[in-house]
Amino acid sequence: MMDDEELARIRQQRLAQLQAAHGAGGRQGQQSMAGNPEDDKQNQEKKEKEAEMRNNILSVVLTQEARARLSTLGAAKPDRARMVEDIIIQNTRMGGIRGKVDENSLKDLLEKVNTQTKRETKVRYERRRIFDDDDDEDEDI
Repeated sequence: MMDDEELARIRQQRLAQLQAAHGAGGRQGQQSMAGNPEDDKQNQEKKEKEAEMRNNILSVVLTQEARARLSTLGAAKPDRARMVEDIIIQNTRMGGIRGKVDENSLKDLLEKVNTQTKRETKVRYERRRIFDDDDDEDEDI
């Protein structure tokens, strides 16, 4: 068995390696895990501003019917609605959309997104193969 001194020395070496790999040391790592209230507040404000900007762009670009359809989609499939919103915002910023997007245009966009992200479900099953030895039972009689 190892002595306590040798074990302590190995632990110290390993701790030094880990601290060197993760930065300046243990205290900073613990503080960053807890989170700085100032940073949390700034991140929250940034997210709120971004959400407000997205809503402003979408309210300008989409008609009421298209906005209602997109919100309905968001209730059922939030990830798909977010993807469509991103596409609309990106096209608006690049100048691809000039005017209002009506419900029919939104339907066309949704169909394009569905065909591109369509996942094929494939079910595969295997049956258990049990060897049925009827011949052995006949010999016992």
